[in-house]
Amino acid sequence: MQVGQLTVSIRTGAGKGAAHRLRASGLVPGVCYGESTDGRIEPLNVTVNVKALKAALDPVRKQNTVIALSIEDGGKTVKSLSALVRDYQIHALRREITHVDLLAIDPNKEVTAVVPLEFVGKPAGIINGGLTHTVMRSLEIKSKPADIPVKLELDISPLDIGDVLHVSDVKLPAGVKAVTGGREAVISMVAPEVEKAAEAAPEAAAAAPAAGGKDAKAAPAAGGKAAAPAAAGGKAAAPAKAAAKPAAKKYSTERDRRRAGAAIALSLAWTRRMWMIVGLGNPGAKYARNRHNVGFRAVELLAARHGLGELRAGGKLGGASATGVITTPRGRAKVVLLEPMEFMNLSGFAVQRAATFYGVELAETLVVHDEIDLDFGVVRIKTGGGHGGHNGLRSIIEQCGGNGFARIRIGVGKPGPKPGTADGGRPQAKAGDKDVAGWVLSDFPSAQGPIVDALMARAADACEAVVGLGVTPAMNEYNGKPAVA
Repeated sequence: MQVGQLTVSIRTGAGKGAAHRLRASGLVPGVCYGESTDGRIEPLNVTVNVKALKAALDPVRKQNTVIALSIEDGGKTVKSLSALVRDYQIHALRREITHVDLLAIDPNKEVTAVVPLEFVGKPAGIINGGLTHTVMRSLEIKSKPADIPVKLELDISPLDIGDVLHVSDVKLPAGVKAVTGGREAVISMVAPEVEKAAEAAPEAAAAAPAAGGKDAKAAPAAGGKAAAPAAAGGKAAAPAKAAAKPAAKKYSTERDRRRAGAAIALSLAWTRRMWMIVGLGNPGAKYARNRHNVGFRAVELLAARHGLGELRAGGKLGGASATGVITTPRGRAKVVLLEPMEFMNLSGFAVQRAATFYGVELAETLVVHDEIDLDFGVVRIKTGGGHGGHNGLRSIIEQCGGNGFARIRIGVGKPGPKPGTADGGRPQAKAGDKDVAGWVLSDFPSAQGPIVDALMARAADACEAVVGLGVTPAMNEYNGKPAVA
C-alpha cells in the first residue's frame, strides 16, 4: 500500500568522506536499484533527506513500505516512479539512519522481499529442559507489493526435543509464496549438553588412591588377580614406581618437552571448532576476473595451496565449498571454504546456511572481499563495522544477525577522475567506467596481472594468519604493510 511520497536527488560523490559530509547536513546516501534516469536497469546513487524518509515510511511496517518516488537532478524532476523501501541501516550507538536502499517496482508485478519471522507459543520441549536453536529470523518471500506482510508468525508450541520446524510450516497469506525452499529448517529443539567433565570426575576420584601409594597394594592387577605381596621389610610393592620411570625419562630433555608441547598444541588445534572462510564474488565465467571477485580468487588460491581441491557446489548451502586442514603460523587448523553462488547481494543466505550446517559461530567466520576505499594492492584486516555500501557484506549482516565476523579487505581502488588518468596512485579507469558499480564489475587490466597474483597471495597469507594467530595479532602484522607492487 502506498502511504507516502519521497523526493531524492542524484548523488555524484562517493566514498566515506562524501558520506560523512552528507550525514552532517541531515542527508544520507542511498541507492535506488532497478531504474536510472535514462531508462536503463542499473543502480542509481541518490541522496535522501532523513526527515522526509521517516514521514514517508509506513509507521507499522517500516521496511517494505511502498512510496511514490521523485528523482531530481539539479533541482528538476527527471523521473517519477513507485519504489519499495527495501532496507535502511541504523547506527549502532546513535540509532540514526545512515543508508537507504530503494527498489523501483511495478505495483502490479511481483517482487521479492525479506519479512521478519515472529515465533508464538511456548515450546513443549522447554518443560523437559530442551533448548531452542533458531536458524532463521526472517524469510524471503515473493508477492505483489501491496500483499507483502508486516511479519510472518510461526506457532512453535508443538516443538519438542528432537523436532524441527521448516519453512513449509510457516503459514503464508494469500498471494504470498516463499522463495526459500520449503524443507529449509527454521527452528529446532535440542537436548541440553551433558557436562563430560562432571561424568569423568567419579572415575578420576576412584583412580586417585591407586596413584597415592598407600592403597596401591589393594588395587587388582590388569589380569584381574591380586597384586603381588609387598617386598620384605614391609615396603610397598615397587611396580607402581617402576611404571612411572619411563614417563619421567620421556620428558627428561628439553627436546622431549618441546615435542610434548607441540603434540598438545596440535591436539588443541584439532579439537577447536573450525573456521569458515568466505570469499565473496559473483558466479559465472563472465565475472571471474572482475575486481568484485577477488574474494573468490583468494579462497580458490587458499584451497589450491593446501591441497583441498576444487570448491564444489552441491546440497542446499547455495554455494561451493571445500573442507579440510590448512597450515597456519601456529600449526594446522580445520576450515571450511565457501563461495556463495547466489550472486553478491544474496551472499548472506549461503553463509547463514553453511554456518548452521557446520556449527560455525559468527566470531569464527572470516569474509574476504574487495574494498574500493583501499588503494589497489593493499590488504587490511578488521572485525565488526558496517557494510560500507558493499552488498555482499550487507546481506551477511542481515541474514546472520550481526557484524561480529572478521574481514580480509582487498584494495581495488576507485575509478580515476578521467579515463586514462591516474588518481593518487589508484589504477586507471577505462572509458566505460562511469561509476563504482561499473568499476568493480570490470576486469583488472592485463598489465596488472602480476600485481594481482601477488595481491591474492598476500590475501591468502592473511587468511592463514587470522586463523592461526587470531584477528588482533594478524592485524598488527598486516595492517601496516604497504601496497603490493
